[in-house]
Amino acid sequence: LVDMRHEPSDDDIMMMDYLCSRKIPFAVIMTKSDKLNKTQFNTQNAYFEDLFREHEIPFIPYSSQTGFGLETLKQHIEAAVLGN
Repeated sequence: LVDMRHEPSDDDIMMMDYLCSRKIPFAVIMTKSDKLNKTQFNTQNAYFEDLFREHEIPFIPYSSQTGFGLETLKQHIEAAVLGN
């Protein structure tokens, strides 16, 4: 879980590097996406696309307040569980 409003911390990056190096599947859930206006959302989304592209790390913008991204998150979890 990473707050979409901010860059990942050094600890976040270290954990992602560890998971990638061990080939452990994971996704980054970008919380608090509802706190950004459309321009900020698009800017941060592009930033994270660039950041995660090299290792093909999936990330899902999410808001617990509005439910944005919930279906995508559920689909990602289901695919992981079913091995798709």
